[in-house]
Amino acid sequence: MKRLTEKNMRVTVAQYGTPNTDSMFTKQEIRQVVRSMARRKAPGLDGITIELVEAINWGAPDILLSIFNKCLDLGLFPYCWKSAKLKLINKPGKDLSDPKAYRPYLSTPNHE
Repeated sequence: MKRLTEKNMRVTVAQYGTPNTDSMFTKQEIRQVVRSMARRKAPGLDGITIELVEAINWGAPDILLSIFNKCLDLGLFPYCWKSAKLKLINKPGKDLSDPKAYRPYLSTPNHE
């Protein structure tokens, strides 16, 4: 078996391609999603507010379109977009010492 040297690994990684069968985002899709997002909420784990996303989409929609399509094309997304905070909400009238007395709630970026 051929031993992968650092140079061979770099060449392998550089030549690696994934068959992306997803269609690219459109300005219309991004506009619809931005319009549907809840206003006046605390920023998510990424620190970005909905108002900032709206301002960027209104002033220069090609920026968001390029970012999202490049992420989709490469199959790489910022870690903070893929992470969430787990909050446990107790169910009313349940024994708090029972693990089943809690309901999980995941807050993702811009959904807190």
